[in-house]
Amino acid sequence: MKQKMKLSLFIPLIALVLLASCVKNEITSLTLSNATKSFNIGQTDSLIATVTGSGDISKFPVMWTTSNSSVVSVTNGKIIAKSKGNATITAKSGEKEATCVVAVSNEIYPVTTLGEIHYLGDAFKAKVSNAFFVILYSKSDTLVLQINTSLSVSNSLPVGKYQVLTVISRVEDIAPFTIMPGNKLNGKNYNSWYYGSIQQSIVEGNINVSTSNGIYTLEYDFFDFYRNKIYGTYQGTLRYFDETTATTTPPSATKSVFKTITPESAFNLFDSKMRE
Repeated sequence: MKQKMKLSLFIPLIALVLLASCVKNEITSLTLSNATKSFNIGQTDSLIATVTGSGDISKFPVMWTTSNSSVVSVTNGKIIAKSKGNATITAKSGEKEATCVVAVSNEIYPVTTLGEIHYLGDAFKAKVSNAFFVILYSKSDTLVLQINTSLSVSNSLPVGKYQVLTVISRVEDIAPFTIMPGNKLNGKNYNSWYYGSIQQSIVEGNINVSTSNGIYTLEYDFFDFYRNKIYGTYQGTLRYFDETTATTTPPSATKSVFKTITPESAFNLFDSKMRE
């Protein structure tokens, strides 16, 4: 009797072992964090794949592919927008797959509702031109332009067309009615740049300035480093700040002062402005 009871205890254990050995390793579902995504050239973002299954699902790593590698690339879910166009990102694990349709544009139309001009004086100490920072911004977009005017101008933005300099080989090139091209310092943009969902240096283009009864109209047409077209029109007033005086600190930029003009201080001023 005792022997029979011990044997009966082993039967359920054997059944459990056999049942466990029969569990199939498989992926039952695969979903992505987004079904569609929109980019500008140069932007990056990531897709997150959520996988469920039975057994050992580590046997089925997620494999990523793009239908058009010239438009976007993808590595472990990280997407890099490379050129204008459309592509489909596919994630596959086991027998399951999910897709995300990606659209890449090369046009940016900033929405700006406020404007400022910051007088820098003869920032290059070359007695060629005075410099202004022109800032057009809103909660979502900021356009910063370092504009050169004549030495006689110190408190306004003269009417006319300003062109981005593509070559600067001598100080005389930094003449009135020119715009300093964007550049990078320690990974940050300075001189002329756009800051929104994408942040890039402005390297080409122009802005046309007109005014009537104290209201400015600024029509701009620029290209950034990745050849995105940044264009639009700002109409409104331009608040004035004199950055050459020790006592003047723009109320919207309490974290930085322009008494000594450097590319780094320029970036920090406007970066702090938009984070307030």
